[in-house]
Amino acid sequence: MFQVKHYEQNQLYIVSIRGDISRATVAKINQHLKPLLISIENERQLKGLLLECSDVEFIDSAGIGMLCGKYVNLKKQRKAFALCSLKIDLIEVLHKLSLTEKIHFYPTVRDAIYSMGTTTIPEQPDETDEEIEPPQPVKLKKTKREVDIFNMKLGDW
Repeated sequence: MFQVKHYEQNQLYIVSIRGDISRATVAKINQHLKPLLISIENERQLKGLLLECSDVEFIDSAGIGMLCGKYVNLKKQRKAFALCSLKIDLIEVLHKLSLTEKIHFYPTVRDAIYSMGTTTIPEQPDETDEEIEPPQPVKLKKTKREVDIFNMKLGDW
C-alpha cells in the first residue's frame, strides 16, 4: 500500500514514503510535496526537505527524475534536500547514476537532522553518553565509465 506522510521537526519537513517511487506514484508524491515546497520557499526559518525512504523498495526513472527535480528546485532556493534510510540496493542504483555526488544520503532521520545543521536533535535513548561525531553523507566511488554515462544522459545541472 502506497502512503506519504510528513511532519515538521527542527526546521525541516520530513516526508516518509511507504511504497515505490515510480511513474504510478510520482503524481501523488508531487501533490503531497507541493504545499510543503511552497511553505519552504516562503518561510525563512525552514531549512529544507528530508525524504525518509525506509519503506521504499523500488525507484524507476520517473522517480529518479522527480528526486532530481526536487533537488534542483531546493538548491536554487538555497535550501537543503536529502534522503535517508534508503536500502543499500537503492543507494547503489543512485550511485551508478552519480546522484550520490549531488544529493546527500543519511542512514537515519536522526543523523540527517544532525548533519543538516539544525539546532537540536530529537530525543532518542542512547546506549552510551559518549560525544558523537556528526555523520557524513554517504559517498561512494564511481568509475570513469559511470561518470561518462551520467554526463551523456543528464548533462550538467
